[in-house]
Amino acid sequence: MNPDIVANPNTIAASSEGNGESNNDNIKLLIELREFKGMFDTLIGTPDDFIKSILSALAVDSNHAKRMTTNSQALVDQTYISRLSESGVSLDEEMANMVKFRQAYNASVRMITTLDAILDTTVNRLGLVGR
Repeated sequence: MNPDIVANPNTIAASSEGNGESNNDNIKLLIELREFKGMFDTLIGTPDDFIKSILSALAVDSNHAKRMTTNSQALVDQTYISRLSESGVSLDEEMANMVKFRQAYNASVRMITTLDAILDTTVNRLGLVGR
């Protein structure tokens, strides 16, 4: 808005005459233009109808964009969950498997050590009796 009008509202030309304090012909003409149907070639209706149709179209497009955003986010979330389920990596399960395999390894080491001791006893100590 023009700063001169904001500073002094008396600068609005509401009158069609220079000194017409009760003359509001210009404002009446502006109000009549609101109902004028020949302003737009492609529009059947008034400028007010044109503005309403633009606002309505913007509202519909806005709602459509919000729905598309929600649907797209749902697809992204679903894809992420599917990717995680296919990878099959669970930290709890992996840790449990690591503990289980470590215990199995320790048991195998003890068994090999025991068999080595049995073999050492059999070969080295039992053969000395007959000499």
